[in-house]
Amino acid sequence: MVRYWFNERVVAMDLCIEGAACIVVLKTTYDESVPAHFSPALLMREEACRALFDEARLQHIEFYGRVMEWHLRWTDEVRCLYHLNYYRWPLLQRLHAAGRPQPTTE
Repeated sequence: MVRYWFNERVVAMDLCIEGAACIVVLKTTYDESVPAHFSPALLMREEACRALFDEARLQHIEFYGRVMEWHLRWTDEVRCLYHLNYYRWPLLQRLHAAGRPQPTTE
């Protein structure tokens, strides 16, 4: 987890997983009460990336989810990720399917 502070206050945070010389940013959140011109998530990301690459223990940083405009400011390398659900118990699969909207046939 990466946290970004303004004085004593956490204003942005990334939930990450790490392994095999790569860190994957799963989710980013920030304090919406901070004025937008500060952009705490962007400041956090810049500082965290600099620190990670200065340490030279990671080779890649990946962001899970849709490609955003700001991602393309940092790199032109984009790849598709596929999401797969595996259910140990068939009941869980049925419950998950029941919660999804059904396609309409018109």
